Amino acid sequence: MIGTLSRFVAADTPRTGHAMSRIGRDITVVQITVSGTGAVSASGELLGSNDGVAWVSLGTLSASGTTLATYADYIDRPYEQLRFDPIAISGTGAVAIVTQSGVV
Repeated sequence: MIGTLSRFVAADTPRTGHAMSRIGRDITVVQITVSGTGAVSASGELLGSNDGVAWVSLGTLSASGTTLATYADYIDRPYEQLRFDPIAISGTGAVAIVTQSGVV
């Protein structure tokens, strides 16, 4: 199963993302993809929580390249919810999508 944590464009940054139940019990893969015309880049902070109130930083995700760029990482910490807060995005028509998927 794949779930979208965030979809954002330049006008959306910086902002607080929405929380989503974590997919995957032991390992969850989180991926950021940015696309547009020419040089594109996007970054943001991934956070985890068990109560939706207290959030812990799990690190920064960023991707940059020409026309399309993707970066993926995994988390194995025991958080029930994930949130992605966009920090920056650049590039002509740039759109970034952050997804999560559970690893069985």
